[in-house]
Amino acid sequence: MSSPGSQSTQSAGRFYVDGDGARLPRVRKAPYGQLETRPDNPANGIKNAHSVLMFPDLSHLPIANTTGPNFDELPVSVYDEITRIFHLTCVSSTMYSNFYGDSFPSLRALSYFVHLFNRNFRSSLPFLHPATFDISNAHWLLILAMSALGSPYADNEPSGVLVVAMYEFIRRAVAMALESDSNSKPGKLVLTQVKMLCCVAMMYCGDDRLQLLARSYHRDLAAFCTADWVDSCFDIISRPSERSEQGGSDWHTWVKTETTRRTGYCIWLLDCMWSFHFQMRPLLTLEDAKIPIPCQEVLWEAESSLDWEQLHACAAPSVSLHDTIKLAYIEKRLQSSTGEFSRILCVHALFHRTWEVEKYFTQPLSLWTPTAEKQSIQTIEKRIPIWLPGNQIYSKWRNSACDCLDILHWHANSVIGAASGMEHPTVLHLHLARVILLTPIQQILDLAKLSTDTSTPPNELQTTTLKKHVQRWALEDQHKARLAMIHAGVLFWHVRRYSSDAFHEPSSVLLATLALWAYGTFAPHTPAKKPAINNTASPSSAPQDSDQDTEATSLFPTSIQLDRPADDELVQLFVKRGQSMRANITGVGNLCSAKGPLRVLNEGQNLLKGLKIWGESKRGIERLRKLSEVCMQEREGGRVG
Repeated sequence: MSSPGSQSTQSAGRFYVDGDGARLPRVRKAPYGQLETRPDNPANGIKNAHSVLMFPDLSHLPIANTTGPNFDELPVSVYDEITRIFHLTCVSSTMYSNFYGDSFPSLRALSYFVHLFNRNFRSSLPFLHPATFDISNAHWLLILAMSALGSPYADNEPSGVLVVAMYEFIRRAVAMALESDSNSKPGKLVLTQVKMLCCVAMMYCGDDRLQLLARSYHRDLAAFCTADWVDSCFDIISRPSERSEQGGSDWHTWVKTETTRRTGYCIWLLDCMWSFHFQMRPLLTLEDAKIPIPCQEVLWEAESSLDWEQLHACAAPSVSLHDTIKLAYIEKRLQSSTGEFSRILCVHALFHRTWEVEKYFTQPLSLWTPTAEKQSIQTIEKRIPIWLPGNQIYSKWRNSACDCLDILHWHANSVIGAASGMEHPTVLHLHLARVILLTPIQQILDLAKLSTDTSTPPNELQTTTLKKHVQRWALEDQHKARLAMIHAGVLFWHVRRYSSDAFHEPSSVLLATLALWAYGTFAPHTPAKKPAINNTASPSSAPQDSDQDTEATSLFPTSIQLDRPADDELVQLFVKRGQSMRANITGVGNLCSAKGPLRVLNEGQNLLKGLKIWGESKRGIERLRKLSEVCMQEREGGRVG
């Protein structure tokens, strides 16, 4: 008897780019075991945001009890400068509306916020060198930005008031620093780092006004990458170093270079992320990523010049992100020296390359072969809109991107194994990548927005066009659609159990939820479980080959739990034959059932309620709530999407 795996993937190749929908499983395990589940984190309610500009009473925070080697109190001189700027811009200002009252967090409170920044946020954008960054020598504006990013992590009930006040103050402080002509004005690199932190704070805080203001920094950050980034790295590298008696000058020179390199790549990463988090047009491309990628974490986190020298002596030189991704595409591998931050950058480099191919094939002239003869323009217009999954070259590029993601995921799985099953933040990026690359995410977002937008008259034609596009994806691009659903579901698993409270988590959950909703809405409903075969039936009542088909079909699993890790063979079976399998999600049941799409919207809201740090979760909950109401009305009205 043949095994299920051999039947399901007999025509598949080793890679997606070779295969027929699916690829061969990397590891085959039998039987299909159930993985041990861990208790879900309790979903906590999100706090209400407040529009009053003021600093609340912080006396109940555990500030006084915070001690230890990782807690550094701010210098008094830095705190005095910050409070002076606060009074100039927020208490007695003639340019801005003044805050309600003149209360301001204490020195201990600001130090506590910086401590929370270092503990919770710093690893998300790792551009501050752990060993040499000295809070006593840092510019006050950078310290203020760090404290602003740390404030959401404070265990503080009215955090909406605190966070909005901190973000508004840092915005005004940056504007004042830009206009200053004094010697205390920060250098270009520090100012860029401050703007980057401000951008993240205001983009993800959930406040519409601050988000709109944050977009003005976007072009400034991109300009650093297209001009100053390359020049700064070259200037530092080419500058001769003078080895001191302690042998540390080479280390400090390297730290400056690596810090500049990482700052630019953090901006490049954010520019890419904002394209699918906020539908902002990217200002940077893969061509801008020709700076050597960041080094491995073990080298970056060396605690002394001696440790660094020993590690640096055996470290391989870094190549650019542009060259790194070429190696992944062509040779199907990455350098073993590629660090975790660089691997996250590789994920987003795959986005850019796929978007480049997509952009080329969606341009009408790409469908036309130049000729000297006059032709009717209708020959092109008849083929518009272009169905990208039906384009053979585009499909190969997308399949190749999936293969590159697999290469990155194998390394992630080895890290998970070494950590006894604990998943690290790179895993979230890898799961979301399949959702972004393998779904018509922009059409899904547009459809959800049109369905819930009550400010303008409904556009039936546009809505119908979007529904047809998404439905075509669910039906004609079904293999990649099901692969995306697996990763959307396991993204739920990761956030439930291994959330790091990163700023991008709420947006990732929202996108995964909408992708699951779209698939559950437009994919064919999976049939109910077939009844047992009647053993009393006569053997001659059915053809013999029909019995063989039934026996072969019974070898396959009838369901898959999308929001739990599955072995690779089961994943490939679902990708290949999932139209007859029930796609189950905790709290939802079968996604492709009549109530599945509505239930997954509710489950997405529950998950976002547990991500209470960033205000963007509140925006996501509201979007899903409105869409749930629309779906409920359509069900009650008997309309079919």
